[in-house]
Amino acid sequence: MEAYVQILVKLLIAFAGLWCLTRLLGKREISQLSPFDFISSMVLGELVGNTIYDEKATVGMLVFALAIWAILSYLFERIMEFGKPFRRSLEGKPELLIINGDIDKAALKRNKIALDDLKMMLRQRDVFSLNEVEYAVYETNGALSILKKSANE
Repeated sequence: MEAYVQILVKLLIAFAGLWCLTRLLGKREISQLSPFDFISSMVLGELVGNTIYDEKATVGMLVFALAIWAILSYLFERIMEFGKPFRRSLEGKPELLIINGDIDKAALKRNKIALDDLKMMLRQRDVFSLNEVEYAVYETNGALSILKKSANE
């Protein structure tokens, strides 16, 4: 019975901690998460999950782990917010994949995007012909922003 009470207490603390972290770092949709944010969320979930079900891990350890993760996440967010030079090196920068209707094959290669993947991303944006696109920007979150040629708007 004591083990169940310990799990309950850990779950309540983890839930409160995750809620506080979410409020502290701001709301985002999954599609707006950077790759780092997504991996960070997965690591946090693993950290909490392992701490909750490990009988050797105490409630204090869980609180400590959540506090350290919150501090690291908050500091990283502040660095990214105020340190534009850091942001570009850590998150990358948007890159033009299609310029004036021409595909930049070097940009595709730098971003490890196959031509078929680019076509799929365009279809997801309701563009079924490369000839319709004037510019395509590969955003830092993996999304594709497009500007159609004026004849196709």
